[in-house]
Amino acid sequence: MSPQLGLDDRDLAPAIEEIRRILASEEYPEARHRKAAIRRILHASAAGLDQGDLKKFMERIRARFPDRTYESLALARELEARNRELEEENRALREERDALSERMRGTDAALDRLWGRMVSGDTAGGRAIIGGSGAAAPRRPDLLEPAFEGLGSLIEFAQKLETIAVEVEKSLGPRGARPIDPPAMAELWRSVGRNEGDVKQHLALIQEKLRYLGLLPAATVAGANQSWKGGTRLILEHLDPEKVEDAVSKKLPVLRDKAVLDEVRNRFQEFWSQLDKNITHYYRGTFEKVYAEKMEERR
Repeated sequence: MSPQLGLDDRDLAPAIEEIRRILASEEYPEARHRKAAIRRILHASAAGLDQGDLKKFMERIRARFPDRTYESLALARELEARNRELEEENRALREERDALSERMRGTDAALDRLWGRMVSGDTAGGRAIIGGSGAAAPRRPDLLEPAFEGLGSLIEFAQKLETIAVEVEKSLGPRGARPIDPPAMAELWRSVGRNEGDVKQHLALIQEKLRYLGLLPAATVAGANQSWKGGTRLILEHLDPEKVEDAVSKKLPVLRDKAVLDEVRNRFQEFWSQLDKNITHYYRGTFEKVYAEKMEERR
């Protein structure tokens, strides 16, 4: 091929044949090497052509390789479609990221409120449950774990205390509706944890139960103290010789001292022979009365 020949006289067969050989060859390790070899063939074949003839030359070359042109267009369309898919995936990921960030902010805020109550809330002794001055909770799980272990123990303790309270009040007999009546605190906690039912109502019931259980120790101690004192006083009054003298007939003054002594002995023997019944009579009533009053007046 002479570079001085015109475009119409130029034989494209050698160039086309060489391009086909390059495309079919495996001697090129990468596509860029193959493309470089094809460019060298084209440059050598198009040497000496002016701008117009060069354009026609390239059009004729492209016409001989329509499959390559189609493949390029198909690849371009495939890349464009894939790009749209990636953009959609990227948009979805951004939305998911934003939603997760919003949820994390809400979780952190709730955790900070809980932590603030733990480290700086007012307690009966004027001190916080956990020492500290900041209301912001740690963001490291290993630092949060001990506090939540403690909270778990408090929940278990409250549930056990409710069970004890149920048994105590069961032994005292029915007193109408009480906060420790069903549903049990364990059931309410499960519902709250699973976000089932009316969560606000369940939390309100839990708080009412906790307030009620907070009265239990004081009411029990007060009832026991007053029942011991009051019951013992009644027993002593029942066995008091002066009380016995008032109950013994005065018609037989000669035998009066013996009659009084016999009555004291009878009363003592009667009390001792029916000890359980008398303890219930002298102590239980006072305990129930004081216990009920304390539980009601503090609510």
